[in-house]
Amino acid sequence: MNPSMSHLTSKDYKQIYEPSDDTWLFVDALESEKNVLKDCRICLEIGSGSGYVSAYLNKLVNSDNHKCFFFAVDINENAAVATTNTFKHNNSFPFCDVVLTSFGDALCSRLHNSIDVLLFNPPYVPSEDDELGFNNIVASYAGGECGRQVIDQFLPRVKNLLSNDGIFYLILIQENKPEEVIDIMSRPEYGGFNGQIIRKKKVLGEILFVTKFTKIKSNN
Repeated sequence: MNPSMSHLTSKDYKQIYEPSDDTWLFVDALESEKNVLKDCRICLEIGSGSGYVSAYLNKLVNSDNHKCFFFAVDINENAAVATTNTFKHNNSFPFCDVVLTSFGDALCSRLHNSIDVLLFNPPYVPSEDDELGFNNIVASYAGGECGRQVIDQFLPRVKNLLSNDGIFYLILIQENKPEEVIDIMSRPEYGGFNGQIIRKKKVLGEILFVTKFTKIKSNN
């Protein structure tokens, strides 16, 4: 099930984010959601890095009888290339359509309210503002005050990307105030999402969370 990453070297990982504890927690959460995800048709990953998470999900949900199409975006050109190569290296089909852009803005009109699975392992590490705005490996971890600056910029976009039954999976750490993020996403102006923590793990120096958001269904 795990995608092979043997095509990437230590030299590559000086330019892109190397799969780590948050990556393993993310794919464990997706594995536990397999029955929920098995019918998804379109997946978009924001900040795909090495492409490991999307390649894992591709193996999880695609079969001879079902195809989910994958899109990924990253502002780091090296990451965009790595994601493309990860899909090719693993003979993943359909291949991933990778776009060099921020937050999927270049795909918004094309994929408006059509994403069934939205994935984001954001730059969540609290950092100084002068570490923001880069399009290199720094962009994979530097999150500004409370590690929330990039996250907060993306949250209002979710409602325009997800399909009616779509699911948004977001990685957070304790410093990002997960319960506050869940509250924000429940507000009507953010789309009115039901949020929950589906995975939690303490690792060296931080507590990781996988949060899941779905649209609150009307009773009418």
